[in-house]
Parts: sequence; structure tokens; C-alpha cells
Amino acid sequence: MTDSSLPVHTWLPEPDLAFHPTRREDRTSHPLVGLTRFGPYSRSLINTVIDPLRVAVITPHGTLATIDSLLKELEQEHQPKERLAYLPKFLGFSRIFSLRVLRASKNVCIELAADVDTAIAKSESPHILLAEKLTQALSSLLTNRSDFDVLLIYLPTRWNKGFIGGFDVFLPLQRYVALKHRIVLQGRRRTLETGRYKSGYSVCGS
Repeated sequence: MTDSSLPVHTWLPEPDLAFHPTRREDRTSHPLVGLTRFGPYSRSLINTVIDPLRVAVITPHGTLATIDSLLKELEQEHQPKERLAYLPKFLGFSRIFSLRVLRASKNVCIELAADVDTAIAKSESPHILLAEKLTQALSSLLTNRSDFDVLLIYLPTRWNKGFIGGFDVFLPLQRYVALKHRIVLQGRRRTLETGRYKSGYSVCGS
């Protein structure tokens, strides 16, 4: 009798990803290798993203230089230091995406007041205070919505007291601006001791 039972498991190969709407040879199963070799799929579309990509900023007082340093790093080449068998060399954002990433005009780059650090440290509800400060800054930015494409909020680790559960203060804010105002919002947290950046949560608007 033939055994017709299904196998316990099976191996499915990674599907190829398309990086061009018509050129079938511009395909690979590796998303990062595909971007490096062929560029993004959107580059071949009529309604392509306009160059440059303008980044609005909400950041602590006196830290715009930190944001500029982060954006500068996106343009530099980087060799992977982990998962070497998987991660290719990063060639720089503009070489891969054919788009420059620039800090937007001053009217949409907001440094919070210098006393926010002290206010968070003394507050009995620091997460509420921080959320209020960020919401006020957002309201100001939205009056100039046509002046930026991406919003970056820099939340340093010294504000950890305002993060219930790690980063939860950011989630309601993120959902609000993404769903209601269709803003691409990327939050960044930085470990000051090492200078390395840690990603927060990101969501793309349309």
C-alpha cells in the first residue's frame, strides 16, 4: 500500500522579488542585494519619489548637529559587522535609491525647549508631559505639511523616565500621525554611551 500521508514539513525557497516593472532579469530573492544591484522598484515608475527626501525633525534642545550627523551617515559607505553572510556592503543612500536625504527647512525642524529635561525629571507623570510636548511640536509642523516628506523624532535615552514599557509613549503618537495625517514617522533612540543608534517603531504613510 502506498503511503499517502502528508510530509511532516517541507522546504519552500524564498520567492524572487521584482525590482523593475518590466525587466524580469531584475529579480532576486535577497532584498538588500536586489536594491544594491537594481535599485528600488519605485525608481522605474512614473510617480517616482521626488529628490531630495526632506526630513522634518523634532529633537531635544541643542541636538540638531546629532541629526545632521545621522543623515550624513546615510550617505556614507558601511561594511556590515554582523550577519556577514547575509548583509551586503551599504553603498550610501543616494547611490542605492537615487535620492538624497536632507534635513528640511528650519520652519519644520523643531528643537524642544531647554527646560524639558528638568521638567521630565521632576514630573510625576513624565510620559504624559513628554507626549504633550511632542504633540505641541507636531501641531506646529502640520501647519507647514508641504515642506517635508519624512518626520524624524529624536528621543534620547536620558528621557527613559517618560517611556512607559520602554517606548510606549511613541506608539499612540505614531498611529495618530500616520493614520490621520498620512505622515511617514520614524522615531530614533540613541544610546549616548556608545554613540550607536537604536531604531524605534516606524510606519509609512501614503
